[in-house]
Amino acid sequence: PAFGENLMGLLRYATRYSRYCYDETLRRLARPEGVLQPAAETTLWWDQFVYETAVENGTARLIVNLINLPRDGVWLGESALAGQFDYTTPEATPAVDFTMNLPPTHTLRGAHIIDPFTLDVTEIAVRDHRVPVPPVKLWNVLVLDLDVKDQAPTLASAFGPPRTLGVPRKGLAVERS
Repeated sequence: PAFGENLMGLLRYATRYSRYCYDETLRRLARPEGVLQPAAETTLWWDQFVYETAVENGTARLIVNLINLPRDGVWLGESALAGQFDYTTPEATPAVDFTMNLPPTHTLRGAHIIDPFTLDVTEIAVRDHRVPVPPVKLWNVLVLDLDVKDQAPTLASAFGPPRTLGVPRKGLAVERS
């Protein structure tokens, strides 16, 4: 599709699934390999784009952005920002399974894939802690539905970046107000 059509699809995705994009309670997992890993080698970019939603009514979600871009990409300059370029997307990645390794406080209940360009949602059959991911052309969003036991710590608290807001810095000689 043309650049403008893709952009409109992305805007629709960002509106309909804004909770997966803009929610201030989303927490990034800095070390997502602690809870999920591809079962085989893959060229997908994914590990920097895993987020956890806040727990509501005993459920949470992991949002995994699966991105298929060449690792040797080149900045296309200012014309790229204006959409004045022809771009070619790489071939779709091969299908790959992701293996889940959740703590006992979390249970994988289900999974689905969202195509951000078309907003198509495809349910995924999860078996034996494995989530089969179909080929990714450019970008798909894997949503993992989790049941969470009461008072369980979040996955982001164990596998996310360290908390810094309101935490005193050791060795800081400057008083902060």
